[in-house]
Amino acid sequence: MSAESMSEGGQKRDRGSFENGDGENGGKVEERESKTTRADKEENGLEPGGGGAKVKCGLYMAAKKRPKFQTFVEVANSMGLEMIDLELEGEAEFPTGLQAILHKMTDDIATAETEPGAKHRVSRFDACVQANPQAVIIDPLANVRPLLRREDMMSAMQNVIDAEKLPFKVPKWVKVADAAALDNVESELQKHGMKPPYICKCDEACGVAKAHDMVVVAKVKD
Repeated sequence: MSAESMSEGGQKRDRGSFENGDGENGGKVEERESKTTRADKEENGLEPGGGGAKVKCGLYMAAKKRPKFQTFVEVANSMGLEMIDLELEGEAEFPTGLQAILHKMTDDIATAETEPGAKHRVSRFDACVQANPQAVIIDPLANVRPLLRREDMMSAMQNVIDAEKLPFKVPKWVKVADAAALDNVESELQKHGMKPPYICKCDEACGVAKAHDMVVVAKVKD
């Protein structure tokens, strides 16, 4: 059902058309608007074939991960974005005028307190953000830090679920503090209403080699 309004002469007409109400001119208006929108996008470099200024996006990925994103970068460039790799190792000047900064800094954030190189890269990244105050950061480091450890991650998810009254819940979990606690871990699990199979992962969610290791315990022997 189309939306209609009354003309001054008392006849109904489509909102997108002129006074004659035949609908033909309305279609032409929409067509002209569509062409104008495409032309604007091309002029600003947001459509293939556009020659205008492109959206500039800074990009930082660790050297070992950067090759995996090459296809993403090529597709982004073809769609009108100018992806600019950020150099965080040395002291080179940062690009300015960035509209966005996309990064994968989790490993560096997790090890910044113990690894000088990581600390330097985090500091350089913060400086780059300050040099581009207009840029959208994906994601702000303050939003990433609470997700470096699984214990904090589970607590954060539970807080959101409780605050928003979401219709799902965080799986039951228990943190084993150290190897000595393994002697009593089964009774601790049962206390929380848990039973096999168990999924075991380390508390560190990134930054260490074992972060993505996982063990499934199908049953506990006597």
